[in-house]
Amino acid sequence: MSMRPVGKQHLLCTGWYEINGVKQIQEMIFPHNHEKFGNLAQGLKLVLEEQKLWHPHLCLDCMSRYCQQYKQILIQRKSEEVEQLGHLVLFLPKFYCELNWIEYYWCQSKKYARENCGYSIEALCDILPIALDSVMPQLIGKYYCKTQRILQAYYDGIVYGSEDFKQVYKSHRRVRAE
Repeated sequence: MSMRPVGKQHLLCTGWYEINGVKQIQEMIFPHNHEKFGNLAQGLKLVLEEQKLWHPHLCLDCMSRYCQQYKQILIQRKSEEVEQLGHLVLFLPKFYCELNWIEYYWCQSKKYARENCGYSIEALCDILPIALDSVMPQLIGKYYCKTQRILQAYYDGIVYGSEDFKQVYKSHRRVRAE
């Protein structure tokens, strides 16, 4: 979002915020019949002014740093709340699907379903439970171990696709034997 309602910007959906427990609707786009900025994003300054958060000495860099810090605080709080409920929170790098072992499990299940399905809704409903049960528990454990090795490479600072990464991992589907 730009500071002012000019230039090319993504159009954000209507949001909301609370003041003294009262929900306030926050429009992010000017109405189509606005005299000067019809159907344009309002801009960060106007949004913050409406929420009474704007200060004349703020700059976009300062706001960006503030938002990043605030985001980290919120993520930490939510993580703690979820973990207190007995769940595990994992923050994965960008290409996370290869780091989520359940994706490999779904892939094997879908492969079985495609190979054994009569290609009708009834046949699909019948084959789905069988497809999910077709993946051996030992294979699920191997998927988990594989994702842990790749995740460790990320934690060690090895960049995905770099030569160092290729030394350890032959491709995104196979781990090189050591």
